[in-house]
Amino acid sequence: MTSQSPKQIPGGVHVVGVAGVGMSAVAQALVDQGCRVTGSDRYLDSGDRLPVLNQLEAAGVQLVPQDGSGVGDETGAVVISTAIEPGNPDLLAAEQRWRTDGCRLPVDR
Repeated sequence: MTSQSPKQIPGGVHVVGVAGVGMSAVAQALVDQGCRVTGSDRYLDSGDRLPVLNQLEAAGVQLVPQDGSGVGDETGAVVISTAIEPGNPDLLAAEQRWRTDGCRLPVDR
């Protein structure tokens, strides 16, 4: 867990499962605090453009495919919904990114 304010997280935060009730609120709160936020969700990937996705995008969340591309070297933190399955590409990318840096993955599942 970081003690930085959200807007101080270098590279911003990627939210996995961003269309969910809890994760969409987290993404919105981060944006409201001035944080750069990206988000992914299986609904986006399936072409099911839920109203919440449009609202998040209008608020400033950059929506990306749930293929691991939202988690890069520049990503400062990842928030993952408990609804995310173990084999999710974004989860695997986050685990790989922080494992290779020798750090504990900064998320609780």
